[in-house]
Amino acid sequence: MRSSLLLLAMLFASTTQPTGAAAPVVTPLPAPKFESLLPKGDPGTTWEQVDARLRPYEGPTAPGKWQEGMAGRLFTGYQGWFNAEGDGSNRGWVHFSKDSERFDPATVTVEMWPDMTELRPEERYPTGFRNADGSTAEIFSSYNGATVFRHFKWMNEYGIGGAFLQRFGNDLRTPAAVDARNVVMNNTRLAAHYNGVAWTIMYDLSGLKKGELRSIIMEDWKRLCRLSGIREDGAILRLGGKPLIAIWGIGFNDNRPYTCAEIVELLDLLQNDPEYGGNAILLGVPFWWRTGDRDTISSKEIGPLLARADVIHSWSVGRIRSQKGATELAEEVWAKDLAWARAKKKIFLPTIYPGFGWDNLKTKRPGEEDQAGSSLSREGGAFYRHMGKEAHRVGATTAYIAMFDEIDEGTAIFKVTNHPPVGAHFQTLEGKPTDFYLTITRDLAGLFARPVKR
Repeated sequence: MRSSLLLLAMLFASTTQPTGAAAPVVTPLPAPKFESLLPKGDPGTTWEQVDARLRPYEGPTAPGKWQEGMAGRLFTGYQGWFNAEGDGSNRGWVHFSKDSERFDPATVTVEMWPDMTELRPEERYPTGFRNADGSTAEIFSSYNGATVFRHFKWMNEYGIGGAFLQRFGNDLRTPAAVDARNVVMNNTRLAAHYNGVAWTIMYDLSGLKKGELRSIIMEDWKRLCRLSGIREDGAILRLGGKPLIAIWGIGFNDNRPYTCAEIVELLDLLQNDPEYGGNAILLGVPFWWRTGDRDTISSKEIGPLLARADVIHSWSVGRIRSQKGATELAEEVWAKDLAWARAKKKIFLPTIYPGFGWDNLKTKRPGEEDQAGSSLSREGGAFYRHMGKEAHRVGATTAYIAMFDEIDEGTAIFKVTNHPPVGAHFQTLEGKPTDFYLTITRDLAGLFARPVKR
């Protein structure tokens, strides 16, 4: 549902300036052998098998201090949740289709089709779609480490400093599901180390029931600490030397079953536990978190949780809906959020995004709006660029881009084709280059690298 990232250079010891870049980026390591990035081994289906496939990262790391801090950098959310038939996960078509056993015009849920031109044959999976020339349309899988590596290479090249890998609690209920998430995590971690793009976990609590923060999220975190060495990872995003762990879904007033008391228990584990604690905390909160109204629970309820956070990350997708709205709400909301955060010695991380649409996900007619007003024009990139500029103008030193790869809800900034398969509705970039939104991101990265004047 969301997704992070901008790497800008003044902070790094070893940098290079790619052609056309607005700001220097970390010098990546030479890529490992392509074959080593491809899926291997049978997926885990028992907890014992899941545990056996978790281990600390032991490879090389790009030089520099790019893991530390957020100021002057952009971050992005990385869903990494797409599975394809034949990718080795045995999950079928996850997040591409309403039916895991088929992916065609009758079952499609994605709003955009990724640009596949750079992907090698081993990264392509045939679908039930046809291209205009009659050939079989192909798609990627997040389970394939070669593709995740490619995505992080793009992040480096276009100035993104770090990625928040989404880890949905709802998808951590069974060994097989956890194993699939762990494979993507390992893919992400390796790609981060090689490309000099910081990474961390963002736990999304959406869909969890009462009691499941303890039985699912807390147990998952303990497993990652014991077996994957996540807190010691050399590419994990850090604040003041502490790993930054993100928890998204705090304080929304949409009748979530988990309670504030459960969130406090989770924070106690992450911050204070002698074995699993010692982490900095990002809380993903609603847009009107500071005033405790509209999309937010009362200030009395959310206040004690905000006091525990090192970073406050507010969600603006669907809240800011136009360039005019971005200007108005930047002054009325973001500027005051920033003042509050500065007074409390916290970091405020606003969300910027390029547009939105979920016609296929919600099985709507193209452009038809539901009660939430789901379709939101990208305005040819002007909406995204303006939102980023407004965040910086009112004093934000960093921002979170929603999202890098979210083609379900049409917020993706990665490379998307103008020539999707036929027989279904897809958004395109209206003839603009496939990396158009990445180039805007690179421009915004250069902007955020400059000192804030406000």
